[in-house]
Amino acid sequence: MAGAGDVPGFAADPAGQAQSPAIVSLRAANKVKYQDETTLLMDATIRCEALHLPFFESSWNRFSPDERTAGFIANIHKSQAGFATILLSAATDATLPAFTKANRDLSMSSASTYADVIAKALPVAMRQTLKTQIDQAAPGLAAAYPAQYAVIAKALARTDCTGLCTVP
Repeated sequence: MAGAGDVPGFAADPAGQAQSPAIVSLRAANKVKYQDETTLLMDATIRCEALHLPFFESSWNRFSPDERTAGFIANIHKSQAGFATILLSAATDATLPAFTKANRDLSMSSASTYADVIAKALPVAMRQTLKTQIDQAAPGLAAAYPAQYAVIAKALARTDCTGLCTVP
């Protein structure tokens, strides 16, 4: 059975609350057990998010500053956090030894293919934080996938900021 150390990110629930070791172990085991399904779902999710980003951006650009309500801005922030989370998950899944090579490769392909589109939608500080999180969670990523890692690193190193990146 996979342990908590085998799969990063399961020590806390989505709200950041610590989880019991039994729950952590079960979540990690399920991630490995259902890796074929979850890897395909993650790939589809990244693709869908990347395809929807132009819609989000056009919505932001279409509204005047007076029409950009707090709720609209909060939803964009939630979306940005979701974009960052799925990119982090795809990149870190690519280094999980319990995953098949095919699933690791698909995870990395998804992350690198859409990294630039996703990074463009994130505030510069979030890009930098995400790069640090990826490096900390998956220290072997650059060695395992040098070309794809370079694409992700370049995307997250962008300092230009237009469209959704400008959401306060």
